[in-house]
Amino acid sequence: MPRGPRRPLRGSQNRMSSTTALGDGWVVSPAEIDILEFAGVWAPYGGNDAEAFVQFGLTSEEFHRRLIRLLGSPAARMLTNSTVVTLRRQCLERLYRPTGGSAHPGSRIRR
Repeated sequence: MPRGPRRPLRGSQNRMSSTTALGDGWVVSPAEIDILEFAGVWAPYGGNDAEAFVQFGLTSEEFHRRLIRLLGSPAARMLTNSTVVTLRRQCLERLYRPTGGSAHPGSRIRR
């Protein structure tokens, strides 16, 4: 599996406390902007749950729940439409994939 690009995130500890109001009641923290940037970089490679845990301290489920919420926010405008579609699909696949046993055939997300 390709490792994907490795670039430092803009984040720093002092950025974690400030927020940005985006209108329509949306408030996004710098850490959430970093999540969107990280996801956009890794989207062509299918994501990287292990690196997301290292960078943000979030489990795969927590990361993808937060990401799917952010993809519906005005902050997602920083990504291309095709990247947003790819990331939504990846989030749904991660959040709703069968965890073993015999899954109902209709429960899988189809591409």
